Amino acid sequence: MGGWRELSLACPACRGEVAEAPGGAACRGCGAVYPEDDGTLRLVAGRRGVPGFDPHFFATLRAVEDR
Repeated sequence: MGGWRELSLACPACRGEVAEAPGGAACRGCGAVYPEDDGTLRLVAGRRGVPGFDPHFFATLRAVEDR
């Protein structure tokens, strides 16, 4: 299994394409660098990223709230 390298990733800062780079990945749009730590890519843009919509979050929201 290739992990994150098999995924199509978007930069949390600008939504540009994220591609493999030495030591992790980098955004082809804004140049942000995201390090890889023990096979896990840290896609963090400080404390804030571009607002987005996660369709998987809302599908599970009711189950979480009912706990």
